[in-house]
Amino acid sequence: MPLIPNPSSAQTFQVTPSIGVEEKWTDNVLSTPRDKKTDYITTVTPAINVTGKGARVNMGLDYSLSYDRYAAQNDLDGMRHQGVAMAGAEVIEDLFSVDARGTISEKLIDPTATATADGRTAPSNQARVASYSMTPMLRHRFGSFAAAQARYRHDETKYLSTGSGSNTKPAISDSVGDMGAFGVRSGDDFTRLLWSYEVENSRRESSTVFISTSHTGRGEYRMDHDWGVLGHVGHDYLNGPALDSDQYSGVFYGGGLHWSPSPRTDVSAEVGHRYDGLNIFVKATQSVGERTTLKLAHNTGVTTEAESIASSLSQVNRDQEGRLIDPFTGLAPDPTASQFQRTDGAFKQTTTSLSASHRMDRDTVMLTGTMATRESTGTTTTETTAVDVGVSWTHRLTELLSSTAALGRSDIIDAPMDAAKVQRLRGSLALNYTMTPTLTSHVGYWFVDSQPETGSGITENMVAVGLRKIF
Repeated sequence: MPLIPNPSSAQTFQVTPSIGVEEKWTDNVLSTPRDKKTDYITTVTPAINVTGKGARVNMGLDYSLSYDRYAAQNDLDGMRHQGVAMAGAEVIEDLFSVDARGTISEKLIDPTATATADGRTAPSNQARVASYSMTPMLRHRFGSFAAAQARYRHDETKYLSTGSGSNTKPAISDSVGDMGAFGVRSGDDFTRLLWSYEVENSRRESSTVFISTSHTGRGEYRMDHDWGVLGHVGHDYLNGPALDSDQYSGVFYGGGLHWSPSPRTDVSAEVGHRYDGLNIFVKATQSVGERTTLKLAHNTGVTTEAESIASSLSQVNRDQEGRLIDPFTGLAPDPTASQFQRTDGAFKQTTTSLSASHRMDRDTVMLTGTMATRESTGTTTTETTAVDVGVSWTHRLTELLSSTAALGRSDIIDAPMDAAKVQRLRGSLALNYTMTPTLTSHVGYWFVDSQPETGSGITENMVAVGLRKIF
């Protein structure tokens, strides 16, 4: 059987190192509601970008390491990691492949507490979140009748201290997860009646153990070129501490329609019953001409923090230019992001997401929005709802000069206690100048305004100038 080719035979392989230096000024270095202190921060950021694609090898890495040095508040000096990596190899052609992924970044522990304007090292409420996964996969085709796939994923997520300010290792347990799945789907013999079946079993250990097993059968009957009738049925078994297994386990089902009149339009919508309640699934993509794309998604699941990170990491993909992206938004991926306070326990979460992009010769406008409701899974349930909306505009003023403006709003609009509600507004404006093909400069302004329902709000304004050299 043909084995993986030598890496030197890859069609493309490129390593691009770079280094950036920024000088910043902030009017609230300690992120306090009053008695604010100013400070100067010098940030040095070496980075590396790796892209590789061959006949059966695909890899990508975007990683940067920033060191923040404070002129006055030296206890805040520290490093920040920001990276996502993926590598896939088809070891045996059309049979066996391996996928490996990883991510690391600094994140807020509690969305209602301290935040900084640009993500610099913070005096508190910050943790380093690292996660990786390894997934071997077997595939086999039964002629044109069916195709089968078996996969296993091992992943680990760690929460670490950033080492700056009063940040210590957060009270969130590291997590180890193992998942096995087997699925079979219809082959080319089926043109009107499409079907699939999958069984998935996972076990996740942290301070508690969460076990999930699901069997899912799906079908679609294509009535014509444009329309299809969807249906699914299955069974869940969920088990873990503080989780009402009888309530959230059991038979689930649903049905709906699939509309795909052209490659520019694809809409699927199903309504059914799952996790002891109404379950709605929507996935829609609409392209308007060559420049505008709209996407909408709505889904519900019972999961954990670490499982959500592993799932987001598995979705990271590459665009046509080889950049790592979130396939839903087309933006840089952020698998460890969370709108909620981080927890060890299992939860039920319903999420509605919207993405819109418009690209022209000189302008790019992006709009993203997410509304999520997280429900505890014990015998007594509580709900928290978060809304996150962001818009960005990049404008090319000349061949060498461009501007970028961004504005975002992140709110906890509903929570069991008023103290858990917060409104947070972020914004930035920057000018970027290309001095040479390998040297760029920028000047920018960032701000954050965080207003909790109870207590005092925190604001920060920051100005920065910087250079970046690509080697």
